[in-house]
Amino acid sequence: DTQNYWDNVVAPSNPRTFDGRVWGVRQWRGIGPNKLQVELQRSWYRYQLYLHFSPRALEIKEKLNPFGCCAVTLVDGGTAIMAGRRSSQVACCPNMWHLTPAGTVDVDDPVAVIRKEMPEELGVPGDSLDVRLLGLFDTGAEQANKPELVFVIDLGSTKSSDILARTRTEAVDKWEH
Repeated sequence: DTQNYWDNVVAPSNPRTFDGRVWGVRQWRGIGPNKLQVELQRSWYRYQLYLHFSPRALEIKEKLNPFGCCAVTLVDGGTAIMAGRRSSQVACCPNMWHLTPAGTVDVDDPVAVIRKEMPEELGVPGDSLDVRLLGLFDTGAEQANKPELVFVIDLGSTKSSDILARTRTEAVDKWEH
């Protein structure tokens, strides 16, 4: 079923869709003030898509949750945030608005994922940014209640209009938005 879903639904929408190793969340719980315990398991992106977004997914009771991360990216002196509308060509949540940068956790360091996604989605180098954890959030039923780490990145006085221009010229993954 998984291969059939990938071959007939996911790949035709965009052959460039990522299909690599990712981390999934088995469970999480608070263990004290400002402390969270998250149990992770390695998986493949294609399995997570199938288990959460295929027509059969609604029947599956026990599933490994995809593990994502995103950032509230402050611009214009902290008076605005960056968000992007996902392309109709992406495999997960097409045409939905989301915070940018964002990505599936595919390495064991979610901050590294955010740093990697900055140039891919916003055209901004991410290697020297101060990335602070805000918390772990449930994305809601429309995204299969995927747990997502949310970070904060303050780009100071950087203008939102400058970032928007960079997304059109310098972002690596322009097709995602």
